[in-house]
Amino acid sequence: ILICGAGMMGKNIAFVMSSNPAYEVGVYDLYPTDVEAGIRTNTKQLVDKGILTEEELAERLSRISFTTDIDSALVSKADFVIEAVFEDMQIKRDTFAKLEARCRPDTIFCTNSSVMSPSEISRDLTYRERFVGTHFWNPGHLIPLVEVIKSDASSDDVAQTVMELKGTIYVQEINPAEFEIVVVDEKKKNISLANYFNCGFFSGNDKTTVPVGNLMVDGKIISQAKDNGSWINVAKKKLTTIYTTKDSECGIVKTDSLDDDIMLYRNLKTAVSGVPIIVGGKYVSIDEIKEEGYTGGELRYAWHSFLGIRHGKLVYVAMKCGFDEMCWALVALGIYDAIKLDGGGSFILKNGKILEADSENRRIHNVGVWKG
Repeated sequence: ILICGAGMMGKNIAFVMSSNPAYEVGVYDLYPTDVEAGIRTNTKQLVDKGILTEEELAERLSRISFTTDIDSALVSKADFVIEAVFEDMQIKRDTFAKLEARCRPDTIFCTNSSVMSPSEISRDLTYRERFVGTHFWNPGHLIPLVEVIKSDASSDDVAQTVMELKGTIYVQEINPAEFEIVVVDEKKKNISLANYFNCGFFSGNDKTTVPVGNLMVDGKIISQAKDNGSWINVAKKKLTTIYTTKDSECGIVKTDSLDDDIMLYRNLKTAVSGVPIIVGGKYVSIDEIKEEGYTGGELRYAWHSFLGIRHGKLVYVAMKCGFDEMCWALVALGIYDAIKLDGGGSFILKNGKILEADSENRRIHNVGVWKG
């Protein structure tokens, strides 16, 4: 991956792309630039607050290289180029003309411009079908969201490849009255439901599954932390739990019990516990997460599913990310209370269509279901 332009956005984009260990990131600029120092300055607050460790930062920086030589291998061998140069139409066109003369015909070109048309920028290119707009939200290192904009010549395949490379974010707002949790104890791809996602954490094998933590289905307690066996890591812990009520409301609470007087007073319909990511607008640290019995390994870079609350409604979010990106992405979506659900193999289905799945067909215990 080549980032063309080493200004503030270029450095931030390089940092975002370096979150994937599979990517080698190059940065090209006309002038010598200390990219590492710039990224360290931009991410200092993340390190100071413990969101990003010094070891993680060093690892990501090791995947980033810099050059002022447009004829270097960093440029000619790039599979994917993101332009982040000065917002001037002619400068952008000239930049892409030079890149097209040096990169392969199948190299995908992207512009980070938020105000200039991808169609106009790519007007004079020979291979216009491989050009799209990729507008990174600012600041990119805090808000890892990208708007993908096709030009009048962009191919569908290229646009899809770009979305997959950057990590598509799926967002589904759900009215609490239309949300249910269903116990399935079935292999995920064998479930005959129209709209569902993997929900509560569980343990099990190919023959059976056991729910862990807090789980309520249609007013019936399926599992609660206070009754979990001692072999379960979250047993007896007060767990961050999102719930809906029979009055079509939703909320978040930290508890080990779903049958105490306070919870019964809420007239619960569904409840599910998960790894807390943000609560009351406050970032939840790794230490606080471990206090609930989680190991932290659940937060590695991968596809993750989240259930949150926004303006009195539930919001399901699925995205490929690491822990340092989770909270900021949720805040950017206006979500200030959220838990991470069990990924269960990263499976999302909507109206019978698979949106995201891995190759395995793991047996899972329960799913979240909605109408629409």
